[in-house]
Amino acid sequence: MKEINASEFQKEVLEGGKVVLDFYSTECPPCEALAPKFESMAELYGDKIKFLKNRTGC
Repeated sequence: MKEINASEFQKEVLEGGKVVLDFYSTECPPCEALAPKFESMAELYGDKIKFLKNRTGC
């Protein structure tokens, strides 16, 4: 799974076809709890949908 920054948003998300983007924080318990589920979804559907991550503040 690729982590993107603001400069890559246009290309990777807006022009990237089918995309799921996870906005997360490293200091957010709900974000940490959902991370393994997001990884599992990427493994299951990663050949059909692009899964990306972007670190933000929660």
